[in-house]
Amino acid sequence: SYPMIQVSIGDGDYILKIGDKETSNESEMLNYGGAAGEFVKIGTVDFIGEAVDKYSLVWEDKNTDIYYNKLNNIVRDGLAFSISLSPVNWEAEVPDEIISEADAIVESFAMD
Repeated sequence: SYPMIQVSIGDGDYILKIGDKETSNESEMLNYGGAAGEFVKIGTVDFIGEAVDKYSLVWEDKNTDIYYNKLNNIVRDGLAFSISLSPVNWEAEVPDEIISEADAIVESFAMD
């Protein structure tokens, strides 16, 4: 297991998950549960000084989940991060304003 931060967004209807581990730790660290849909690139965000691609898992023309760096870990200074945004209700869509709020949180991370 690895540390996981979970931030509630939008009156608790959405959860931003940020996990981290040392890159030497071989345990799997994905926030992906195998949901149906197609990954579509929807932009980039800055995470700890470097751009990261942002993908929406689209199912029936809805943004059902957002994955930062698709299903790949984001490596920074010997740490690997996994970042995703999901609705609490799996049938809900993630609206643009919630994605923007999550992006602001992701972009606020820094390393000293």
